[in-house]
Amino acid sequence: MRAEFDTIKEWLWENRMFAAATLIECSRPGFAPLGTSLVVGGDGTVSGDIGAGCYEAEIVESCLRTIGDGVVREVVVTGSDDAIEGGTGCRVNLRVAVWVPRSSFGPAAAMIAAGDEDVDLQIPTNPLTHLTIPRKRPSS
Repeated sequence: MRAEFDTIKEWLWENRMFAAATLIECSRPGFAPLGTSLVVGGDGTVSGDIGAGCYEAEIVESCLRTIGDGVVREVVVTGSDDAIEGGTGCRVNLRVAVWVPRSSFGPAAAMIAAGDEDVDLQIPTNPLTHLTIPRKRPSS
């Protein structure tokens, strides 16, 4: 999860056009931590994975649209037992925010990537989404 925030920090520094897709809600604890993100560059480069399987193409497409128009989007994945009919096949419901990080987000992205302290992540959804990204756990 932290590597994508390092990518966000780097791409902001490089003034690249990109959007982030961030997991903001999940019906099954342990599936993926809230805040897990996928980053898509304007050139189609993809970094990261939020575990949405067959919905990843839809999430990437939403990122590309958001890069183009700046509109914050939400992608809702409704899980079912039947992946063939469009469910996730893992019985999990996900809500993903697609947004464009601004340059002012760079320091927070660096803090999340470093993992040295808890960081309050604010995603500009309507209403505003607040997630606390916990610091890394010490290795034992």
